[in-house]
Amino acid sequence: MKDFSKAPRVAEVWNLLATEQEEAVNRHDKRRLKLERLKMPAEVAAHVKEPTYSFKNMFGIWEMLVRNMADEWEPDVFCDPAEYINDIIVRDRIDKIIAEYPVLGQPPLDSLLAELDAWFMHYSVYDGGAELSLWRPKSENFAERNERWRRKPVTIPWN
Repeated sequence: MKDFSKAPRVAEVWNLLATEQEEAVNRHDKRRLKLERLKMPAEVAAHVKEPTYSFKNMFGIWEMLVRNMADEWEPDVFCDPAEYINDIIVRDRIDKIIAEYPVLGQPPLDSLLAELDAWFMHYSVYDGGAELSLWRPKSENFAERNERWRRKPVTIPWN
């Protein structure tokens, strides 16, 4: 994600990261790039310079989701269930990365994440996972997932 115009809070906050946070982000992104390159043909991997799921991109994905939810999915915005679920998975990965690099759970990233999560809560409603369970394997237990998996957008974009 090169263009953060649809994720302006992420772009703004990223300029405020402490040196230790930048170093942790770089360590994560370097490891993530290696992982992503393993899934590509060598001739393609050689040209990829940054991971699709860099830490900043993951924040951008989360911000774009909540902004789309707030905008009630503008007519030019399409989001199918798989894309929405991917964005929830991305948000879950942010928590895992913060657990691995605790410095990333400090200001200003903690405030940004809390802000985006509050938007998500405001523009979604609890349904016990009923909506998302329609699009996931029957064996998946939403009761074991965090609350994001048991909420649906107020305005469902794929109906």
